[in-house]
Amino acid sequence: MKKQYLSKIALAALAFTFCVHTADAQLGNLKNKVKSAAGNVGGNNSGNSSSSSSSTTTNDNSSNTGTTSSTPLSNVTNAGSPGWYKVSAPTCVFSSDYGFGTTKTDFQPGENIFVRFAFPKSVGETFMTELGLSNIPGTAKLSLVVAKNAEDENPVVIYSADIMTSRYTKDNVIDFSLQADQKTIETIANGTGDVAQKVCFNSQGTMGNTALNDEWFRQAALFPISVKDWEVFVAISPWNNTDPAKVKLVTLSQNKFKYTVTAENKSKLAAGMNMYDKQRFEKTPDDGVVTGVHKNNVEKIIFAKNKMTKDFDDASALKTSFDNLSGGLYARLYLKESMRNIFANDGNGKDVSDVDYRIDFYVDGNKEMSCWSIDRLMQEDALKRTSWAIALAPNQKEDEDMNPKMTERFAYVISELKPGKHKIKMIAKYGGVVETQKVIAEGEFEINIAAAERDAFAVKYGAHLPQKGALEDAALEAQVKKLCDPSVKNVRCPKVWENRTNAFGSITHRVTIVHTGYIDKTGRSKQGSFMIEQVKMSNGWDKAQYSTRESMWYGVEEYLPLQNNK
Repeated sequence: MKKQYLSKIALAALAFTFCVHTADAQLGNLKNKVKSAAGNVGGNNSGNSSSSSSSTTTNDNSSNTGTTSSTPLSNVTNAGSPGWYKVSAPTCVFSSDYGFGTTKTDFQPGENIFVRFAFPKSVGETFMTELGLSNIPGTAKLSLVVAKNAEDENPVVIYSADIMTSRYTKDNVIDFSLQADQKTIETIANGTGDVAQKVCFNSQGTMGNTALNDEWFRQAALFPISVKDWEVFVAISPWNNTDPAKVKLVTLSQNKFKYTVTAENKSKLAAGMNMYDKQRFEKTPDDGVVTGVHKNNVEKIIFAKNKMTKDFDDASALKTSFDNLSGGLYARLYLKESMRNIFANDGNGKDVSDVDYRIDFYVDGNKEMSCWSIDRLMQEDALKRTSWAIALAPNQKEDEDMNPKMTERFAYVISELKPGKHKIKMIAKYGGVVETQKVIAEGEFEINIAAAERDAFAVKYGAHLPQKGALEDAALEAQVKKLCDPSVKNVRCPKVWENRTNAFGSITHRVTIVHTGYIDKTGRSKQGSFMIEQVKMSNGWDKAQYSTRESMWYGVEEYLPLQNNK
């Protein structure tokens, strides 16, 4: 079914009414997201990936800069009444002043952002009327969403809070802290200083709660250097609601703000986090940019005929074209900072016992990759290294153990090439908290390959099935092949079987793992594995069959490229 969204036209049509429309088809994906949060009975958590909770931890960042609203203060507030804001329609405004003496729409890391929702009637009356109740409810739920627009499938924040609406009979505003410094939040929560004169009494609880504030910091810390426009949406529902149809989306005027992240101010986001969240973004000392070659090739993969060490700095030795493989082919991957610190940029945890990175190989501009390989950095390397060597075609015996899996996969790439010149592109990625893998470096070189050299290289370094082993028994091999798909060309298993016994110690059956070499739908050679078993008979062993009794599978990794299967 095609997704439908809350269009700009629909928003405009609702501009002067507080709650209209409940149909999913009309309100679209954003409404469903809000419903998921608002339908969370009695809790403060959202149903989105960026969920919030009623945490009481605090943050530390402050400043007061930005663009002030041109709307005269006398036109929007009643003097001496911090709980009332003069509006003719449901409105959302922003300020760096917790008393909302001035409003603004441009913000950045390091300054306070307070959000005010104001309604033509009191909050209590508004909830009562729009929820179709005869009396002001004691408690109701409000869900606040920060998204790019009404069509946004992944709002940056969905936050739900229980509101004691029975206390809002003389107030028409609900205020929240979206981004605020620790001192200000504590001042609001404690009601000290000029809070009593500037802050609505009921807002002390919603502005003094750090749950929304903490969630915004966690998400904003992942923002790239950019200027982004955000919109705020709000919905209300009964406190114990389980019916999505009862969720009422509020159409707000003045619900947009701009947020600017620069290289200079981004660090203020981490500074404002609570201790638990901050450690996910804290950097650790690393090797940094070491040489001139490194400086000129950050986030690139470079190539040479010989291994390049950490202090390699000979730009004249770099090559983008190779006449053969026999002379050696090495790569070095350069980063600006360590993998741990790249992880920190994306909000991953501080502990890195080991880190995987992946190299995808592409040939001659094809969009479909030829092969891929995953290699591992141990903890100290992940914390410190900002570059590392990769042996694609080792020219020294001792280099064959540098990263043999990467060499093996490269051998598969080479094995598929026709004689002549080819361009090979390598793209390095890692997978963090983000759903898709992130590119961290890439590079490209040209290779001229001869048929004899190609085949010799593939045989020496490529993946191979094990030797015949137990399947030297022709009858057993025939039995196993009958269990396989017709695409399987070769089967192997080790000579050793593992016996299984019953409660009395008698052998009931034996199991082993079968390695298979098969041709996939594209004609490429692959390998896989599965378990077989033979039941113990009085006169020997029954025919081989799939083992359905084993809880653990082991052996070769499935679907790897294979050399000796063609």
